[in-house]
Amino acid sequence: MADFNSAVMTNEGAALLAQCQAGVAKMQFTAMVTGNGEYTEEEKRRESLQQRTSLKNQKQTFGFSKKEMATETSVLLTGVITNIDLTTGYYVREVGIYAKNELDEDSDPILYSIAIAIVADYLPPYNGLTPSTITQEYYATVSNSADVTIVAGTGALMLAEDANKITDDTTQIVYRLGVNNGLIYIQEVNEA
Repeated sequence: MADFNSAVMTNEGAALLAQCQAGVAKMQFTAMVTGNGEYTEEEKRRESLQQRTSLKNQKQTFGFSKKEMATETSVLLTGVITNIDLTTGYYVREVGIYAKNELDEDSDPILYSIAIAIVADYLPPYNGLTPSTITQEYYATVSNSADVTIVAGTGALMLAEDANKITDDTTQIVYRLGVNNGLIYIQEVNEA
């Protein structure tokens, strides 16, 4: 089972967060990226990781399956890492989160945060039969939940626990959709 050091916000990520706090930007998380880059002890230091603008050896890019506020100042981003398009396996030694200013159409996503594995999981190549997946949870610091969006339509895999949940567009109440003896029903879900 993988074990990661605490995530480090990059300098570009801190600048974007400051713009959001000043009200001139809106945070939009765009992707989770994985790689197999190996880092020296010096490169693992916070000061070195803060200067990174990309992973050392990026292998894959994934959308987000879920976003939720973890605390008043952090968001939990969940992505499902899969080997469906993978022809060569690798150890997932680095994970990054990309974000951009949603208010600026011309802005490019930047490496917002990076985490380096202490113990890495191996993601094997796809064998054509059974895909392998890793559900990766990532905590990212944000200024305000109202200023955060996730890019939709990224092709992210759905978590099994969310497959039968629907959210009311107006009230934002979450319901479970089910079938009982041939009758369809909905039941409010307490997500607290």
